[in-house]
Amino acid sequence: RGEGSNFSPSPHLSCISGSALDIAYNYQDSQGEAAALGSLGDAYRLKGEYNRAINYLEMSWEIAKKIDNSAYQRSALNSLGNIYSSLALVNYRRATAAEELGDNTKIEPFRQEGLRDDAKALEYFQAS
Repeated sequence: RGEGSNFSPSPHLSCISGSALDIAYNYQDSQGEAAALGSLGDAYRLKGEYNRAINYLEMSWEIAKKIDNSAYQRSALNSLGNIYSSLALVNYRRATAAEELGDNTKIEPFRQEGLRDDAKALEYFQAS
């Protein structure tokens, strides 16, 4: 692999023939792989598919670290922070809805998850 990247497409990744990720991988362009994975991660983040987005962004970040590309590292970290910030908001809204419905057993778990997501978002933002 070029420039030390250990990335290899797996069956659960969208690596359509002729896609940016496919081309970067075939040309052993680690920087292109990091960029393509970051773009996919951001697209899934915007669609609300957070787990998928996290997967792509973490791969992008790992490659960016290996090739010492600080701009791509910061971009991936910032996007990961945005995901966890969004997840925190989702959990706070769930806690509020549970409270309004009188479902007291779910309020605290949602609040705790929101706090964990907020803390993780802050970690990523500070690292970026």
